[in-house]
Amino acid sequence: MGGLLSAYYLSGGDELFLHKAEQLGDRLMPAFNTTTGFPITKVQLKPTSKERMRMPRQDGQTNLAEAATLSMEFTTLGRITGRDDFSHAGMIGWYALMGAKNISGLYCVGLTTGHGDCYLHKLSVGSAADSMYEYMLKQWVLSNKTQEVPLLLYKDAMAGMRK
Repeated sequence: MGGLLSAYYLSGGDELFLHKAEQLGDRLMPAFNTTTGFPITKVQLKPTSKERMRMPRQDGQTNLAEAATLSMEFTTLGRITGRDDFSHAGMIGWYALMGAKNISGLYCVGLTTGHGDCYLHKLSVGSAADSMYEYMLKQWVLSNKTQEVPLLLYKDAMAGMRK
């Protein structure tokens, strides 16, 4: 989705790229149908829209970097299309992260989507986690500095890294 949104911007607003990003967003929305709102890492893209709407809540596992990437992409898609469902899906994970266990602002690389608990008891600012910390700040900037939760998470993480 990020590539399609980038192509939309770089093409000067070619609606084909935005339309394809919106179609992909619709197909990926079931990934956010979890207890916490953290997206699961795998979703069936083939079901019809009616079948996707009836999909039960599916909890599993997520990777910090993947969840943060989807957050950025969905809130951007929501802003461009004016669709609140995309924006909401992109933001809900940040709120869930506020309640997740952390150590000095750093989070486990892998979290369950049911409760936000660690399934990989590993902290990292490298692989599988690094972009999440970067996206906290970017999410705040992309919101015209109105979404305070990602900024608070970022500040906590940076303060923890200085300890």
